[in-house]
Amino acid sequence: MRKAGVWAIYEAPVEEAWKVLTSREDVSWRSDLKKIQYRSRTDDYVEHSNDGYQLGFVVVEERPYEYYEIETWSNETRGRRMFTFESREDNTARVILQEEMKIKPFFIEWLSRIFMPLEKILGTHLEDARGYIEMGMDEAVKDAESREKEAATPLGELYCDEDMPTEEELAVYDTDYLNADDYMQDDDKKKKGEKKQTG
Repeated sequence: MRKAGVWAIYEAPVEEAWKVLTSREDVSWRSDLKKIQYRSRTDDYVEHSNDGYQLGFVVVEERPYEYYEIETWSNETRGRRMFTFESREDNTARVILQEEMKIKPFFIEWLSRIFMPLEKILGTHLEDARGYIEMGMDEAVKDAESREKEAATPLGELYCDEDMPTEEELAVYDTDYLNADDYMQDDDKKKKGEKKQTG
């Protein structure tokens, strides 16, 4: 069985964190999802990821603003995902997200440890929700749109020529900072060579 747990603190009331993270209708904040398909009811559904993977979910426990648990399933996996919500004195919210997963057969579980890092997946889930929790949906959408525009802006419009580092400046950073360890190793080799010659 694989287990993982991550947590996040949001600059928003716990009610906002609950509203976003437990929503099964508006999942536009999820960067990993293509769509959700409901089965018999809205608490029994299948998530379709952007890369075509399908994972089923069934809600098994909901205690508003405190605890939310869902069972997960696919052809190869069975598991559960648990959200614990905590309201803090400074009107912020802490959310702990844990997952347990059984994967069969064994070699697929072994491969999943390489290609499916649970902590990273869970961490992305919590961070994807941050803008929607802290800014509200409308502001988060506007923020995402402005970021897309910035990303699409040609480089010359973002930086003037005077701001761009010269090749010499880049070379200084490259040799003096990034490769400092290499130089230390070279110095050690030189010292060892000098000792051999003197010995």
